[in-house]
Amino acid sequence: MALISRASRNVEIPWRKGHTGVTMYNLAMKRLYDAGELVDVSVCPQVSPGVYLLSRFEDGKDYADIKLEYWIWSIGRDIETDKIYASTDCRFYQDPRYECLFLR
Repeated sequence: MALISRASRNVEIPWRKGHTGVTMYNLAMKRLYDAGELVDVSVCPQVSPGVYLLSRFEDGKDYADIKLEYWIWSIGRDIETDKIYASTDCRFYQDPRYECLFLR
C-alpha cells in the first residue's frame, strides 16, 4: 500500500519480500512501477557506474533503477556475446558493437 505525504510529496512503495520499503520522489516512476509497466534494474548486477547486466529484455516496458531513481536511457545487446546491457545514458544507441533495443 502506497502512502503519500502531502507536505513532502514523498511516496513509500512496497518492496519485494524482505524489504521494508523505500521513499520515492519521482511520482511518474512510481506510477509506472505500480502499474507493472516498469522494470526495476536495481536488482541486476551493475557492471560499471550506470550500466546494468540484464537477464532479458521486455519490449513495451520502461526501465529504471528504482533505488536511485535513475531512468534507463538505452538498452543494447552485445553483438558478440549476446549479453543485454542497460545504461543511464545513450551509449548503446549508435555503438556498432551493440544492437540498440531501447532508447528513451
